[in-house]
Amino acid sequence: MQTITEGTTTFVTNSEKKITKGMPIFYNPVMKKNRDLTLFVLATMKDPSICLPMEASGVRAARILNELVNEHIIVPKKLAINDISPTAIDFAKRNVEKNRGNYPKKSIVFSVNEANKFLLSQKHYDYIDIDPFGTPNPFLNTAVQRIQRNGILAVTATDTAALAGTYPRATKRKYWSTPSRTWVMHEIGLRILIRKVQLIAAQYDVGLIPVLSVSADHYYRIFFRHKPSNVTVKNILNQHNHVAINTKTFAINESTNAADPGPLWTGNLHDRVFVKKLLATPLELEETRKLLETIHQETAIEQLGFYDMHELASAWKTEPPRKTHFFAKLGKHVAPTHITPTGFKTDLPLTTIQKHF
Repeated sequence: MQTITEGTTTFVTNSEKKITKGMPIFYNPVMKKNRDLTLFVLATMKDPSICLPMEASGVRAARILNELVNEHIIVPKKLAINDISPTAIDFAKRNVEKNRGNYPKKSIVFSVNEANKFLLSQKHYDYIDIDPFGTPNPFLNTAVQRIQRNGILAVTATDTAALAGTYPRATKRKYWSTPSRTWVMHEIGLRILIRKVQLIAAQYDVGLIPVLSVSADHYYRIFFRHKPSNVTVKNILNQHNHVAINTKTFAINESTNAADPGPLWTGNLHDRVFVKKLLATPLELEETRKLLETIHQETAIEQLGFYDMHELASAWKTEPPRKTHFFAKLGKHVAPTHITPTGFKTDLPLTTIQKHF
């Protein structure tokens, strides 16, 4: 057992250094940014009911209590903490008690159960966090049935090798789509995952709109807003299309050709107003705030795909320009993408880009 501090929260967890799927509990420091994003999102909600159906040793719950509740940012109506491992829940109880402050015990629910069984035993929640080791697929069906109207469903996928194109057969089998092993593979991967979640939700007339989509540290993390209506679902499905990616001209366009990558979500990856609300929260968490600032800049030019400076330089047989100098030339017509530091979005034609490159 070891004591760790993440954010401003101290908690105890096991002392294993190598993380494997079969471990009863584990602490993954790489996922700190993932948990930071949870705090930013919850900080925008008014006293939400929160469900953490695969909470492991309770790090996320402890941080919610210490960094949001104790700081008087939110007061959850309910905090539900579940894991299939009794050992994990023992740790979770200890960590929650250590960080609970004055938050009432009666508002906290602990459970040892398989995540789907736990969700099916519950009523609706304003916030549900699906954060598995690997694919979120086994948990989507129940999660979309338990998200409250206008609530937020958070979904993490760590099997990015399938979504980004390393294993295209796995992508087709697990996500009903075809990936793209190109410079935009991680954006395409995000869009494939978004579509899969939306299709599962559509069966129940649940419309899920992505308000924040993140590719970072070998995982994808998407926050969906639940908008229940047949019209919303219809509009969502109309934005599921194939995408044509030309590696010679760098053109990226929606396509009706089934041979092209897809189908996938071709709508916006983020809600600009929502991202602005995240940045208005009092949370410091400097590294993750910088990520959100980049995403906010990214939303200034909402388009499908992006260009990569190194890819363009290679095709044009030149050295890539200094990013700050290049962006200054293009001004309001260029925006960064959080997916890669060498990527950029623009509403200018490629011929104009080449002149200023």
